[in-house]
Amino acid sequence: MPSTKPLLWISTFALLAACDSGSPIAPPQEPRPEAIASGPSCIAAHADTPCRLLTPELVKQAHPDAPDTLDIEEIPSLNSCAYSWPSDRTRTLKVSTFEVETPVPNRVAISWIRQTEPERALEQFQLTYRSLSDKEKAEALTAMRAQLDKQGAGLPEEQRSLASDIGKELIETSRFEPVAGVGSTAAWDAGSLGNSLKVLDRDTEFGIEVNVSAEPEENRELAIAVAKQVLATCR
Repeated sequence: MPSTKPLLWISTFALLAACDSGSPIAPPQEPRPEAIASGPSCIAAHADTPCRLLTPELVKQAHPDAPDTLDIEEIPSLNSCAYSWPSDRTRTLKVSTFEVETPVPNRVAISWIRQTEPERALEQFQLTYRSLSDKEKAEALTAMRAQLDKQGAGLPEEQRSLASDIGKELIETSRFEPVAGVGSTAAWDAGSLGNSLKVLDRDTEFGIEVNVSAEPEENRELAIAVAKQVLATCR
């Protein structure tokens, strides 16, 4: 089975390309910056120890169907803590001229904890987590392919093709929906590979990734519940 190692950086390139497209932006209506609670968020203090913020007990509380024993993976460089357990779901990926069926484990994670400039936190969040226009998607796709040609030159062709296909899907299906009542503001990544809630708490961004169901709405509801519990530990 081809390695999926390129997935992380190819999705990062897609995001960066989208943010740097240079097209006029009309952010969704949100509270004005001065309406957001002032002061730093304590979420940032856990950037290097995310598993102290998202604990197994918190996951079980939000999702009682989770087993008592969870696989834990903490990646400090990504500010990520993930809990996973087996599921009966699979995903079929097309690689070149053939298809690969891969297992889809159940997963709940926190990641990308990032402190921002308080004065620009809301504005930057709105610019980043928004749906792209057709023109911006085309520009992002061109930028992603250029990055892949530059940094993926040493990859086997199958991996390059897989990374390109996934990057294309990430861009073409990119869609964010505003979520009320979570942190200072929040947005649900409703793309086909999304299942991620982006949250801004005062001056700090973080993501809650959930994949426990084939139904996006179930993942969305659980992500909101997890995010609220994480935020509650910082009050």
